[in-house]
Amino acid sequence: MRIATVQVAAPVRVPAGQYLNGAVLTAPEWARKGTHTMEAEFAQKQDAAGMLEVESIDGAPVLWASCCTGGAHDHA
Repeated sequence: MRIATVQVAAPVRVPAGQYLNGAVLTAPEWARKGTHTMEAEFAQKQDAAGMLEVESIDGAPVLWASCCTGGAHDHA
């Protein structure tokens, strides 16, 4: 299991059976604003939904490549 360190922006309901902050949950639990650790696959889905930001996975920083090469910021 890969573990992500995340920064939660909006409360995320973590289902039973998922890893959260060092333990596998026996009941659902809310991860509230702040830093938490959770399973990477679940974290990445929540990141895509805008609920949190993945900072690292298994200790390796998650870096996003630049989307622009300079000049006007135009994605059209």
